[in-house]
Amino acid sequence: LLVGGTIEEISSIGLSLTMHLSNGFKLLLCPEYGGEFFYQVNNDLSERAQMHLYFSDETALSCRLKGYGIIQLIKNNNFDNSYIYQRETSINLEPVSKEFTLKLFSELINKKRQLKSLMVGKQAIFTGISNSAYQDIIYQAKLHPKRKGADLDEEEVSKLYNAVVNLVNNRLKFGGKTKFKDLYGQSGQYIPMMGPNMKGKNCIDCGSQIEKIAHGGGHVYLCQTCQV
Repeated sequence: LLVGGTIEEISSIGLSLTMHLSNGFKLLLCPEYGGEFFYQVNNDLSERAQMHLYFSDETALSCRLKGYGIIQLIKNNNFDNSYIYQRETSINLEPVSKEFTLKLFSELINKKRQLKSLMVGKQAIFTGISNSAYQDIIYQAKLHPKRKGADLDEEEVSKLYNAVVNLVNNRLKFGGKTKFKDLYGQSGQYIPMMGPNMKGKNCIDCGSQIEKIAHGGGHVYLCQTCQV
């Protein structure tokens, strides 16, 4: 069904990428946890990929999934029924959009839920933030992960908002985290401020030892002195 088609447009939201094809289909690519998509010449393709798309100019898109990633070819008239599409569009707000203002953020964060559930996962108030990004954000904002959105004062909300914006912009600026590669195989240059890379190290601000705690169905690294 893909053979002979032409990619007319590419769009993205949250963790998914959609190719709009000329033959009445959409190709949905959702790498999820650690998936790799590379655009390269035909003779340099990964043997571990689940799919190769060959183009007429002797290039190809190599798609390798890990964990819970998804590749779906869906007819245009069925696309709105896709689970991934519905999941991503259920949260229309992205931290890179013009609509993501401090005023709107202040209204959305004002809930009696812990910060992680407000910022990461299916019930998040905006899309695109991972657990790794979340740890950097609350470290920059100097907030403890068990704080609740509704308990933050005006200054803390402002610091949290600025931390989200700075984190997203810096990750884009430096091409993502160092452990990941972009479409052309180039490694990212962003080094997380907080996370497993800080295990056994001291806080760069106060010198206290970084700790690891169980939180929100996983683990979070933090500075118990700075993050209150």
